[in-house]
Amino acid sequence: MALIAAVVLTACTNETQAAGPTSSSSSSTTATTTTTTKSVAEMLPRHVEEAAIPRHGLIDRGFPEPTEQEYRSWWMLKPCLVVVPAEEARTASLQRKWIDDRLDLRHSVMAFEKYTGAEFIDQLKAATADCTTWEYDNGQRYDVVPGVTPRQPAGLDAFHGFCVDTVEETGPARRCVAFLAHRNVVSSLYVIQRTAPLEASLEKLHELLPRVVEHLTT
Repeated sequence: MALIAAVVLTACTNETQAAGPTSSSSSSTTATTTTTTKSVAEMLPRHVEEAAIPRHGLIDRGFPEPTEQEYRSWWMLKPCLVVVPAEEARTASLQRKWIDDRLDLRHSVMAFEKYTGAEFIDQLKAATADCTTWEYDNGQRYDVVPGVTPRQPAGLDAFHGFCVDTVEETGPARRCVAFLAHRNVVSSLYVIQRTAPLEASLEKLHELLPRVVEHLTT
C-alpha cells in the first residue's frame, strides 16, 4: 500500500509541475497598446484645411466651387508689401479664390509652428503703422482709406483690418481686408465688390466675416 501511495503522489506532483509553466506563461501574456501623438507641425495642414471656407462654401453666392485654389500659397494683401518675422516660420497654407465680374473674394489661411496668430497680427500692425500708400511693380497704386476700418468680430485672439482704394481697368475699386487670429492660425479675407459703390466692398466683407470666424474657431 505504501508503494502504491508513493506512485500516486509522484504522479500528482509531476502533473502539477507540468501544468505550472503553462499557467504561468498564460498569465504573463498582456495586451500592448501603442499611442502615436502627432507633432504640432504634422497637425498644421489639417488646421489650415478646417479654417478655410470650404470649396462649396459660397454656393449661396453663386459660386459652386472656387475659381482657383492653391496650397502653400503665402500671398496676403498687406500694406506696403511688408513681410514680418512670423511669416518665415509659416508651415502650412491654403488660398481659395472666388472671382467673377461682380465679386473678387480671396480667402487665405496660414498656420505657424513657432508663433501664434496673434503674434503675427501684432507684428503686422507694428510694421504697417505708418504705411499710407504703396505701389506694385506694375505701377498700380494703393492708398489706405483713412477712417474706414472693418469691425472686429467676437471670438478671436486678435484682429486687424483696413481698406485701400486703387484704380483697375474697370475703374476705381476699393479692396477691404481682414486678418483674423485664433491660436496658431491666421485667416485673411479680401473682398472687392465690383460694379458697385466703393462702400460695398466693406459691406460685403462684414457680411462674410461670420462664416470665416466659424470655420476658424470651431
